[in-house]
Amino acid sequence: MVPEVSAELDDAFVRDFLLEGICNDPERSVWRDVRRLPAGHLLQWNEAGVHVRRFLQLPVEELLRLKEPGEYLENYRELLVQAVADRLPEGKVALYLSGGLDSGSVCAVAARMAAGQGNSGKLKAFTISWNPMFDDPEPGFAGLTARHLGLPHEILGEATVHSLDAVVAEHTPEPTSDLFHDRACGIFKKIAAHSPLVLSGDGGDNVLTGQAWPYFQYLRARGDWREIARSFGGYFGEHLRLPPLRGGFRGKFRRWFGGVPAASEIPSWLNQEFSKRCGMRIQKTGELREALEAHPVHPLAYRSLHSGYWASVLEEEDAGWTGIQLETRAPLLDLRLLRFLLRLPSVPWCVDKEVTRRAMTSWLPPEILKRPKSPLLHDPLEAWQKRTGWRPQPEENPPELFHEFVNWKDWRATLENSKGFLSWRQLYPLSLALWLKDIENREGIEYSAKKGA
Repeated sequence: MVPEVSAELDDAFVRDFLLEGICNDPERSVWRDVRRLPAGHLLQWNEAGVHVRRFLQLPVEELLRLKEPGEYLENYRELLVQAVADRLPEGKVALYLSGGLDSGSVCAVAARMAAGQGNSGKLKAFTISWNPMFDDPEPGFAGLTARHLGLPHEILGEATVHSLDAVVAEHTPEPTSDLFHDRACGIFKKIAAHSPLVLSGDGGDNVLTGQAWPYFQYLRARGDWREIARSFGGYFGEHLRLPPLRGGFRGKFRRWFGGVPAASEIPSWLNQEFSKRCGMRIQKTGELREALEAHPVHPLAYRSLHSGYWASVLEEEDAGWTGIQLETRAPLLDLRLLRFLLRLPSVPWCVDKEVTRRAMTSWLPPEILKRPKSPLLHDPLEAWQKRTGWRPQPEENPPELFHEFVNWKDWRATLENSKGFLSWRQLYPLSLALWLKDIENREGIEYSAKKGA
């Protein structure tokens, strides 16, 4: 490291990583004296010093009220085509393709554009499969989309998965809680062999898994009972159920009756001095450091888009992090498209991606259009343990600095006494210990803990 830059670790970063596997503060790095420039911000330097300020924020705008449903679909398709076109270069391009709507929509637009330019042979779709670790249906659905679009298609997976004890020690600029990082890098290399650029379907969930309750409150406050009857009644008439409200009622119910989420508990293995030094201000995931105007209809989506989450995801896929020459571009995070989506009435358009399902009619196979949003069928870590009987075998003596943060003996005891499958959260200390050891061996850095808040 540069001599003027301290090799001390940042307490707040380490605290967040040990508790949640990720740092919630978009400005912090694992090093005390190294700061990130958050997404949407710029850094200014002048005689008065260094200043960081936000230069970009999605506006809160009036909802769209178009005459015909088809106008919403036409506008959505037009913006999606623009977003893909701006990110689709000449030459070979790779496409992530799952069995869902988001990546399928990006692939559908890219395929039509390439066909119109006579470049269809330069596109190739890639599907990441968890077979044979567990029965993963995504490759089958992705194959339907690829055949419908006439895209060359390759399924990427491994017949065997490397030992997780080695995986978590893989070189990364900062500690990572992804126990399958080595597997992901192997997949990135295969994709990069086709093209150094890949289009993804990232960003499709933020707005289009919409909240109906804020929209109902928005209309009720304006006394617009006619629109409530039309939108909510129309949705019920078509789907024979009310749209999911997503008003946070389950969480409130648990709080009223004394339920405390496990994630808010301070682990017994945390070093007591470290805990006191931090003050253990346990932050909620994605909590913003600055006040944001509340969006009246899409509050969760609006906050999530400003949280720095996607910046973190894309950073960990960047060549500077992975060491692999592969650039990921995400058309669904296009600002023009996001502004449009944030202006949509959430019922019906943002409930279960209704606008995408209708707009992609004939562009995607009927099986994909009708398929409900499907999370990963199994937790890969649990599936790996079930398949192999894997249990970590941590060393007796971790790097000396590690004791500043974790009581290693107590942590090992929790693993030994744990029944059933280990969770990701239980293994965050192991990821940090192996990363510290890797840095120590590779760089010879004499790092230390940051004393003070």
